Amino acid sequence: NESCMHAVDWDPENDDYSNFGYWNINFNDLGNAFVVLYVLCLTNNYNVIVSGFVRATGTRLTRYYFIVNYTLGVVLILNIVVAYIINAYLLAWRNQNEKIAKDIIDERDFLDS
Repeated sequence: NESCMHAVDWDPENDDYSNFGYWNINFNDLGNAFVVLYVLCLTNNYNVIVSGFVRATGTRLTRYYFIVNYTLGVVLILNIVVAYIINAYLLAWRNQNEKIAKDIIDERDFLDS
């Protein structure tokens, strides 16, 4: 890909980015952009993907973009979502146990009378 040959020392054919077949992971359209951000959310081969984008764009500002994306997307947003799911589960579990305990108490009161 000649448009990606900014860096003099970069051989795109012998790079981990191309060896893993990540050429389809790009920002060419909105769908692919969401795929890139989803893959980075999973943090699978994060360093390979980011270094590929840094070499393709020819600027280190790209690395800062991905650092901000990781910090906001993975560390902050994903942890808030997981905490919300765990909290909802614990509330449902507590309500169910309170209902079971109330039913047991009502049954004992009925048997005692």
